[in-house]
Amino acid sequence: MHPESISYPVFSNIATLPAAQGDASLTRERPQAAVALAWALRQAAPERAAGLLDGVDLTQLPLASAARAELLRAEWRYAHGDLAAAQTQLAALAQGDGWSDEALLQSDRCAVAYLVARAQGRMDDARAFLNSAQAWAEQSGDPSRIGLCQGHQAFEAIVANFDTAEAIWRDPLTRLVEAAGSPAAPYARYLLGMLEYHLGRPGDAALAFVEAVEGLVGFGMAVLASACANNASAAFDDLQDMDAALDWAQRALDIARSIGLPLPLGLAQRRVAERLRLLGRHEEAAACLEDARRLMHPFRGSRNFILLLLEWGELALAASDLPEASEHFGEARDRAAEMDAPDLLASAWQGLATVALKAGEVAHAEAAAQQVLKIAQQLRRPVREAEARMTLGRCKALRGERGAALECMRQAIAVEGAETKAPASWWGELEQILAADGDFAAAYAARVKADAAQRVERGQQAQARALAFQVRLQTARLQTEAAAERQRADVLEASTKTLMQLGEVGQELTSLLDEEEVYEAIRRHVEGLLQAEHFAIYLVDASQQVLEQAIAAQGDRRFAPDSVPIDHPSASSARAFRENRELVLELDPEDPKVLWIEGAVRSRSAMFAPLRSGERRLGVLSIQTARAKAFGDREVQVFRSLCAYASIAIANAKAYRALSETQRQLARQQRLAAVGAMVAGVAHEINTPIGNALLSASSLVETGRRIEQSLGEGAVSRSRLLQHAREVQEAGHLVVRSLQRADQLVQAFKQLVQDPRTWRRSNLGLRQEAMQALSLHRVRAIEAGHELSIDIPEDLQIEAYREPLGDLLRHWADNALQHGLRGKRGGRLCVSTRAKPAGRIEMQLHDDGAGMPPEVLERAFDPFFSTRLGGQHSGLGLAVVHGIAVDLFGGELQLESPAGGGTRLRWTFPSVAPRLTP
Repeated sequence: MHPESISYPVFSNIATLPAAQGDASLTRERPQAAVALAWALRQAAPERAAGLLDGVDLTQLPLASAARAELLRAEWRYAHGDLAAAQTQLAALAQGDGWSDEALLQSDRCAVAYLVARAQGRMDDARAFLNSAQAWAEQSGDPSRIGLCQGHQAFEAIVANFDTAEAIWRDPLTRLVEAAGSPAAPYARYLLGMLEYHLGRPGDAALAFVEAVEGLVGFGMAVLASACANNASAAFDDLQDMDAALDWAQRALDIARSIGLPLPLGLAQRRVAERLRLLGRHEEAAACLEDARRLMHPFRGSRNFILLLLEWGELALAASDLPEASEHFGEARDRAAEMDAPDLLASAWQGLATVALKAGEVAHAEAAAQQVLKIAQQLRRPVREAEARMTLGRCKALRGERGAALECMRQAIAVEGAETKAPASWWGELEQILAADGDFAAAYAARVKADAAQRVERGQQAQARALAFQVRLQTARLQTEAAAERQRADVLEASTKTLMQLGEVGQELTSLLDEEEVYEAIRRHVEGLLQAEHFAIYLVDASQQVLEQAIAAQGDRRFAPDSVPIDHPSASSARAFRENRELVLELDPEDPKVLWIEGAVRSRSAMFAPLRSGERRLGVLSIQTARAKAFGDREVQVFRSLCAYASIAIANAKAYRALSETQRQLARQQRLAAVGAMVAGVAHEINTPIGNALLSASSLVETGRRIEQSLGEGAVSRSRLLQHAREVQEAGHLVVRSLQRADQLVQAFKQLVQDPRTWRRSNLGLRQEAMQALSLHRVRAIEAGHELSIDIPEDLQIEAYREPLGDLLRHWADNALQHGLRGKRGGRLCVSTRAKPAGRIEMQLHDDGAGMPPEVLERAFDPFFSTRLGGQHSGLGLAVVHGIAVDLFGGELQLESPAGGGTRLRWTFPSVAPRLTP
């Protein structure tokens, strides 16, 4: 056997892994490294992992590496729902020779076998495999594997009995969270969130889930990350923060789509269906559940499939389809009993009891409620026990046994009181029976209790909303800290007024594209903010040897152009450029060594600073005044910020001038005009938040210095520290908003330059793809009071690229909701298709919103053109739609907006998309 020289961490930091460009040569020249990379990418990028394995010759690998490759293939089969094949391959691996002493590999094999057995509902086998995986992990001494196995054990304990799990696992999970740099840490945080959620603390749960998601994504644990985002959505639902719940449901869907595996996609669709049911959109919810059932069918022996059946039963109950509800709850009951999941079994029996009550089948309802009561007492679930006793009371009431009904209901309220207050509706039912029995005094007392319980419920709802707000604030704080660490921004502007003024200056400067206008604007703002009499900008020439004077002015007087060699021994502008740093100088007007501009007033105070665009030096900005010691700390900070904005503005103006020259040379006016608009959009939209963040960062450094100086002098009062804290907090919000806006724009801009090699070409059901792509937009439309319908034949198939198709539909829907239907209710969005000759398809994307005037219609597909540019609007949506529809799918796109209002996109494309050329 060859010695094994490649390590296989159980999960790796995805950011440190190599890009895909060298995969082919890696597979050919270093097959062991290819297997290791595929192992690291198995969840984060399963398609790429499979591609790495395809070219590996297993006979050329050491036995342990060959076994690792086979284990990867078994996990791939599990992830895609081929559980029987995965089980067979794992069994064959267990009989393999030559690597039986490889503890890490044995631990990983048993961990995958645990997942397969669990998905098949073989819980005894699953627990045995998990115990073996942990034993092998402990033998290997690998802390990450030990931690992950402990996490799996904790997960099983939580779903079995969260009260017991709380006592046994909270401290070990808390210790795992503190294991920085280990994939077990975010997993443990996720599990702590599950504990908090089951114990009725949705605020703590939401925060734990939110913190866990990024860590799971960072380690490539995408399946767990998607599930965690779904749980965050559920926690925010409990907190009645519908916007946050929808955002996290979208995040779960995005993660699931990024990996394309059926189980996380099915779980995300189930979560969307639940939200649609709560909104009363039963047909749409049923469509989502149908998709989820198709995706999760291979995992029909798992807990997740039982949860899907329970949700389907709840949907049928909400739609008053009692036979279907009974069917789904019954199937859930049978599967839960088969896999020994008492908590899910109790939920299924409770659903059957509710169905029977609605159908008037009292005996069946009572029998089901007795089953719930038995399980609840075994699991020590007081809430579930109370529900069962209440159901028994309703059964007694339907039989006319009011005394027995009253006893059951009082028992239910007593049990419920051990954990939380009885719902107002229960007291109301008790009141009705007491009144019917003639006990009006007791009925009145029950009504008083019902009113009190209703007030408590309203208070709890308000408290939940307040808690959701606190969670959002705490989440924002954590995100701010992370952003500050990544950007190494330690900082803030001393004066909020000056900061906002400089932000406006930066917005103006970065929106200008004419060099002369830029120079004049810089001069105007310098004089206004710093009261400097003399102002000059020098730009380095093409030879990088001379600084050419672009502008020099003293008040309204302009000086003749001049130049300064960079190696000039006494010119301060040359020195600032050479040394690439700021100079704050006190000058002697009589010093013969100082280089003065002829005709200018000789100054006593001066500042010089290099103008930089990234690592490239553009030139130098200088200001001077006849006042001595005119430039203190505030002036230096303002000057530094102005230089940052000036650098951006000058670089943009030069880039725009170069672009304009290229436009004239190439004589492609219309096309390059769009490119010019794109440059202007980038300059205006991205550089402003970046400039604001840069300004804030440089200013906070000075704030920190002054605090440090005050501390050293012992002159810091409580009020002064509080003032600094307020300034830091106010500016921190501005930094976060600026960086978040820049990040949103970068992500939107990346839509225009997607790498086609990441797209997968396959046969697609057009209706199914549209339903999946627009599932979250349906929810958004409903919440805004609109209707989104999809009229596409079930059997319509195309051969194309899934990801761009989804992007096109989502961008259209975003544009319609944000622009066309803005400020309107009762709107309608519709996607429909019809067949055209020669195997072509016409898709119409229509909304009945405000429509577009002719001048907007003409430029609608231009990048960075928007009637509401700024804020959350980048002007890229319809540009992306045009690029995908025409350039990628080989189609034609026609945009119509009739006088009566509304907008219609007519997209005609071949059913077989053109193949991409390398």
